Amino acid sequence: MSSENYLKCFKFPFFVLKVFDTLLTGDMKEICEALKELLKVNSFGKMNERNLMIRENKRMMRIEKLFFGLPIFTCLVTVIKALSFDMKRRELPFKTWVYWDYKNNLPSYWFTVIIQCVGAPILSLLNFSIDMIQIAFMHYLNVMLKEFSVEIESLEPDKMSFNDTKEYDRLCKCVDCFVQLKDLGSKISTHLSTTFFIQAILSALILCTSTFLLTTLSFVNEAPTFIRTTFYCLTMLIQIFLPCYYGNEVTLTSDKISTTLFHSKWVDGDQKYKKAVTIFMENTKRSIKISAFGFVFVDIETLTTICNTTYSLYALVSKIAQK
Repeated sequence: MSSENYLKCFKFPFFVLKVFDTLLTGDMKEICEALKELLKVNSFGKMNERNLMIRENKRMMRIEKLFFGLPIFTCLVTVIKALSFDMKRRELPFKTWVYWDYKNNLPSYWFTVIIQCVGAPILSLLNFSIDMIQIAFMHYLNVMLKEFSVEIESLEPDKMSFNDTKEYDRLCKCVDCFVQLKDLGSKISTHLSTTFFIQAILSALILCTSTFLLTTLSFVNEAPTFIRTTFYCLTMLIQIFLPCYYGNEVTLTSDKISTTLFHSKWVDGDQKYKKAVTIFMENTKRSIKISAFGFVFVDIETLTTICNTTYSLYALVSKIAQK
């Protein structure tokens, strides 16, 4: 079995760990409850319309289709390759160990092929669905931060009259909402720590071995294997790219809140309002960052590090192979 297939074997126990960590712990329930409470907050944007939320959700749906489409297409390419080119040699679509002899028994061979053809897309969808849950959490946090910025911009302390505390109350509600958003970001970080950390390591190793395999293949003579490996690389890359992208968006949107608050009309408010804004501004200086175990940040910089590590491993493997 090739080194690429050895690494793929690690993905199944990791998938079991991912299911346990995501569905059987209480973190996801807490995050869902926190999201449910935050989505009820009336100070976020125009709650009667929520145009920003609707627009961002539509964009998310398009990305979701691509996210789920790639693994399914990769599985189909692998199955078609096996049935078209490898069937005479009794090779399975997905090379793995089974405890029965399928090479010398035709019914056993087809039984194994059917199990793999049905099971592989289902497991791929389950695997990517769990990833999509974490991405969805970061997506909603990012959108609510954007709506939060819209609410900050709409504050009008210059229109406050004597004994009128309406705008001050809105500001206090914003402060409470921001605290809840920071708490939600902390819960998301705790939730994805284990899975993202292991996924980052596996992605670097699998991308390295898959890229090295591509350099040894001839597109003319081994086109099916070349195409299958290419789509597998793309699938692995997108699987690690999307969490990094949405984690990075959360950080960027959070960084803008302090600037948005500074450019609001707070200078026209009374002394009490100005003091509240000053304290709030100090609190917003520390942006919300999604991280694994507090030191591996889920952002584009981490994605770049993974890609650099992949290239370094590839260069090392290539150098060793040439000797």
